[in-house]
Amino acid sequence: MTDYIVSVKGDQAQAYRLIWGQREIIRFEGEEYLSKADFWHTFKKKIEYVEGEKIAIVMIRDDPEFSIDPDVTIADRFNNDLEDVRGVIDEFCLRNREALCFPNSIDKVDYRRVSQERPYNEAPIVDDNLSDSDSSSSDEISIQSFYLKKTRSYKRQQ
Repeated sequence: MTDYIVSVKGDQAQAYRLIWGQREIIRFEGEEYLSKADFWHTFKKKIEYVEGEKIAIVMIRDDPEFSIDPDVTIADRFNNDLEDVRGVIDEFCLRNREALCFPNSIDKVDYRRVSQERPYNEAPIVDDNLSDSDSSSSDEISIQSFYLKKTRSYKRQQ
């Protein structure tokens, strides 16, 4: 059983394997992104999905119409620790997007409430001049992501 992350933004989709709490990009003929229309067919072909094989998926999407292929069998649980799954979700910029888990091991409402809480003296910094396409780079490079990775690495060493 393998855990995957599917990130959908605009008309493009991207996939990752989740291994020991770390995400590993899946490249499709060298490309990181696929069109949403071709995603599930190409994804199943790339991971050599066999009918009936159980997988767990975290889907981060901005399009509520984009859903899991009905031919994919969802596992009963994640292979990774749920804390690691939450940590990986935190690495993504969830602005105008939602995170869904299949299986539903992490309650979406509780997760989103917790992830958006801020101490009263910490105000979010938002640049209104950024478009959604400009914010795509923040998915990979953010100070929060950096420190989450360092914290998880430190916890594993203990």
